[in-house]
Amino acid sequence: MTWKIYIPDGEQDILAEECYMKRTMENAMNAVFRHCGFREIATPSVEFFDSFSGQRDIIPEENMIKFVDEQGRILVLKPDLTVPCARVAATKLKDCRPLRLCYCQNTFRSKKDRYLDLKEITQAGCEIIGIDGPAADAEIIATAIKTLKAAGLTAFTVEIGQVNYFKGLMNDTDLPFCEKDRLRHLIEKKDFLGLEKQVTALGIDGDLKTALIELPALYGGTEILTKISGYHLTGKAKAAVENLVAVVDILKKAGYEQYLAIDLGMVSALSYYTGMIFQGFVSGYGTPILSGGRYDHLVEKFGAPDCATGFSVNVNFIMDILKTNGIPEAFREEDHR
Repeated sequence: MTWKIYIPDGEQDILAEECYMKRTMENAMNAVFRHCGFREIATPSVEFFDSFSGQRDIIPEENMIKFVDEQGRILVLKPDLTVPCARVAATKLKDCRPLRLCYCQNTFRSKKDRYLDLKEITQAGCEIIGIDGPAADAEIIATAIKTLKAAGLTAFTVEIGQVNYFKGLMNDTDLPFCEKDRLRHLIEKKDFLGLEKQVTALGIDGDLKTALIELPALYGGTEILTKISGYHLTGKAKAAVENLVAVVDILKKAGYEQYLAIDLGMVSALSYYTGMIFQGFVSGYGTPILSGGRYDHLVEKFGAPDCATGFSVNVNFIMDILKTNGIPEAFREEDHR
C-alpha cells in the first residue's frame, strides 16, 4: 500500500475557507496582544528534550514526540510554548525586564487530542515575566478575555483558582506527599464522599477538616470569596485568598466580572503553578479552550530565577466551536472577496 496520498494520524489539511477563518482569527488575536503591549517571538519547532524534562505535570514525557540528531542528542517537536518563552527570557533576553511576550505557533503531542483527534495544535498566548503580584495576574486574565472576544466568542467563562490555597491547607498537616496527592485527586474529581471519608480516616478535624471537605464545592460567582473569608485561615492559605480577592477586585473594577467564576477546587499541576491559575470554558464544550496561571519557578530552570504569569489559547478548539455555533462574518472568506 502506498501512503503518498495520505497524511499521518493526528494531522490535518486545512482547506481554503477554514484556513481563511484561522488566519483571520490569529490576526485578530495578535492585534489584541500588540494593543496590550506584548511583543511577538517565534521559537523553533524542534528543541532539546532537556528543555522540557522535569515538567511532567504539564507535559508527560510519553506525550512528547522525540527523535535523535546526528550527534545522538534527544530532540522533541515542541509540545508547549511557555517553556521556550521561559528559555528565551532566561538567556537571550535575560537583561530585559519586565518582559511581555506573545506567540502564535503550532505544538506537537504524541497522544491525539481526545476532542479533535489531533496531534498538532495551534496555540496563541502571552507571558509576563519579571512582574509579581495581583496586578500582573489580573492583567494576564484581562488580556485572555480580550483575546477570546477577538477570536469571535461572545459567551464564555474564565474560572479562577489559587493553588496555594490547597498547599496552605496541606501545610497545616504532617501528611506524607502520597496522602496529599491522594486528597488532591479526590478534590480535582469532586469526589465529595471519597474526600470526606479520606479526610476522616487521616484524623483531620476542626476547621481544617471543614475547609478540605468543602473545597470541591467552592465553585461559583465572586461571592465564593466572601464565604471563604469567614474561615479561620492562616499562613499560605490566608495569603492565597487575599491574592485572589485582590486579582478579582481589579478585574471587577475593569468591567470583567460577567466573565468570571471562582473554582478553589482547581488543584491540578501543583508543582508547575505557584499561585493564581485559570481556565476558559464555553458552555457545551467539555474541555478548556484556554489555560494559564502564575509559574514563578520555571524561568529559573534555565538559569535566571524570575516570576512569571501567562496563558495560552487552543486555536483549534475555538475554530471547532465557531463552526458549530456560527462563524462570525469577519472570519468568512466569501464576505471579503
